[in-house]
Amino acid sequence: MKFYLDSADLNEIKAAKSLPYFAGVTTNPILISKQKISSRERFYSSVLSAIAGRELFVQVYSSTPEGVYYEALNLTRFNRGRIIVKIPVDTNLIKTAVDLTKKGVRVCLTAVSNARQIVINANLGIEYSAIYLNRLLKLKKDGYKEIAIASESLAAQGSHHRILVASLPDERLIDPLLRYNNLDFTLPFKPFMALMRSVESDRWISDFYEITGKKTR
Repeated sequence: MKFYLDSADLNEIKAAKSLPYFAGVTTNPILISKQKISSRERFYSSVLSAIAGRELFVQVYSSTPEGVYYEALNLTRFNRGRIIVKIPVDTNLIKTAVDLTKKGVRVCLTAVSNARQIVINANLGIEYSAIYLNRLLKLKKDGYKEIAIASESLAAQGSHHRILVASLPDERLIDPLLRYNNLDFTLPFKPFMALMRSVESDRWISDFYEITGKKTR
């Protein structure tokens, strides 16, 4: 189980990487746009240098099979082992995702919404599926159930496919899913930094520091 920071802010990335559970960074076109990044390639190169051996998820902007194929190859030329390419789970792009996987590119099919898609992605040899949990919950869909069904199916098959649970504005959303070991999570800066915090723990730690004469955090 891995925990990724969902951000295109280098300051956030540098702050988060000090945490031992930091596994890497996920990005998307919306985050890139908000930071007004003029050169994605320069930005990705800077991130790879900053996160020292961790993984980076980058998303293609092309929407045609040929465009996605060559963009993915170009994006991963820096470090094919550490870069995972996110491709929308568009029917027209599934074959391209499979072809890229056969070429040695690590692929994550993103914008997944149900267990069926995840299981098919796994059967096709794709490494990752990214499912938007909070967006599903906002639509009154049972995102937890879809993730549970997919996770259990993959485990029964002995699949190495990973489910990236995304769209998590609150770290507590992951709690019902911690029993599944084929899930990874990506969170924005604030909930990512709060993963090991709790009101109760902070209160008890404060009590310890008071007793020992140390300052509270």
